[in-house]
Amino acid sequence: MGFESINNIPPEEATATELDTTPDNVEDNSAEIPLMITNKMRERLSDEGLSPEEISRLRPEEVREILNKNIEEEDGVTKQKTEQEVLKQHKEELFAEEKRILMQEKLDEFFKELSQISHWDLNSLLESGKTADNKKFNSESMGQQLDPNMIKSLTKAFKEGIKSLPKIIEILPDILKEFNNNLTEEAEVSVEKKLQEEQEKELEEQKKVEQGDELDEEKKDLDSKKPTEQTQTNNSTEVTSGQQIEDE
Repeated sequence: MGFESINNIPPEEATATELDTTPDNVEDNSAEIPLMITNKMRERLSDEGLSPEEISRLRPEEVREILNKNIEEEDGVTKQKTEQEVLKQHKEELFAEEKRILMQEKLDEFFKELSQISHWDLNSLLESGKTADNKKFNSESMGQQLDPNMIKSLTKAFKEGIKSLPKIIEILPDILKEFNNNLTEEAEVSVEKKLQEEQEKELEEQKKVEQGDELDEEKKDLDSKKPTEQTQTNNSTEVTSGQQIEDE
């Protein structure tokens, strides 16, 4: 059979034998132009929305360009999606940690308030969750009137010297839910600030690296010029010495 255009070869003639010597995986052979359009390539081009007529008019180099471009776009989307997922997870972890930090700070201030009230009020809170005059305890640190049962539990923890959040959560598993609205609002502001600081720090580090690379390039340029300057100096010295000998 004489030579004929690869565009006229029917798909069914792309046999396994022919594919053995033809790179049908463009992503592994991005620098090579396929010798023919294989069935696998036709399927991928069809998946990209090209009709059989459009595919038949394509040259092998055009096929490679289309498939490579799509691979690069897919890789870019995958990378961006991965970065977004990592950032989301990092933000969620920061958010949860920040809520715990804020809750611990509130507890510390609350226990400080308890240490400043009278002995009678403290015992009354321990027994009923209310002050000695049967009023709800107003806590500035918590920013709200607490449920008497929660007051009783927290006061008991204070009397027993239990002040860390993990231990308090064992006693009051729902304490974070109780203050969720206040904690969420404060934590969001704090997390956004931390993320901004991290971004600024990262940009600053990147800037230092770039400046370091520029200094390295300048140093290389200077070092490359030194041999030339030294050679010119030696040649000048040799010429001067030769002239002196001639003059003598």
